[in-house]
Amino acid sequence: MSHENNGPHRASNDGWHLDKRVPIALLLGLLAQAAVAVWWASGKDALDNYQNEQIAEVKASQSKIADVMAQLLERTARLEENSDRTVEMLREIKDAQRGSRR
Repeated sequence: MSHENNGPHRASNDGWHLDKRVPIALLLGLLAQAAVAVWWASGKDALDNYQNEQIAEVKASQSKIADVMAQLLERTARLEENSDRTVEMLREIKDAQRGSRR
């Protein structure tokens, strides 16, 4: 029994080949899909890079805002202390004026 190349019972050493019955439209469609996939992937990569840059900028801004807020909290605390001292001094002056009037 010999292995002849006829019909679906081809010899296994023939390897892969493209049959002439495959329509050119199918090949062009597959090529177009591959091209679109590459185009989409490059666009996605560009978008990812842009978004990563934006995230880095937002993080830097948040860091600056946190620093400014810390400074503002410190200044507010100092202003409250100064205000409390001023109120206390005014009370002392008021009490001194009341004592001198008697």
